[in-house]
Amino acid sequence: MKYNYKTFRLTLAALFAALCCVMTMVVQIPVPTAGYIHFGDVFVLLSGWLLGLPGVIAAGVGSMFADIFTGFASYAPVTFLDKAATAAVAWLAYALLRKILPRKLAFIGLICSAVLGELVMAAGYIAYEWFLYGFGKAILNLIPYLIKGGISVALACLLYPVLRKIMGRIGAK
Repeated sequence: MKYNYKTFRLTLAALFAALCCVMTMVVQIPVPTAGYIHFGDVFVLLSGWLLGLPGVIAAGVGSMFADIFTGFASYAPVTFLDKAATAAVAWLAYALLRKILPRKLAFIGLICSAVLGELVMAAGYIAYEWFLYGFGKAILNLIPYLIKGGISVALACLLYPVLRKIMGRIGAK
């Protein structure tokens, strides 16, 4: 089957933006300090790893729309930047670690890059909430962000090999 690779990559980016949005909205576990734990970050990480720069943009856009649709519009601009940064850090760190680490340890690189990305996510939101609400309220949200990040790291690392294999079969680079 012949297809235009640029169109295919754009379509995948749109799909991952939609997945980031939907997975943020569908399962929301409220936390006492404010906000909620969700599975959108799983697809934020996956979009960065699988698509590179288009995935970084998709992660930011999809997550931003989830904030708008769920009533957290005041967080939308910072969410766009924070989720794009999360995907970018995970993508670039994994690309670097794949060059450094032996092939047998590639999964360790995947985990490390995901952890770095999720730490960027937590730091970005803590900084924004510190600005809005002060240090005390902001630091209370650290634990929920780390829990969400840990769950996202585990699920994204488990899904990545499967999705990478599928993308290889359909001809994605």
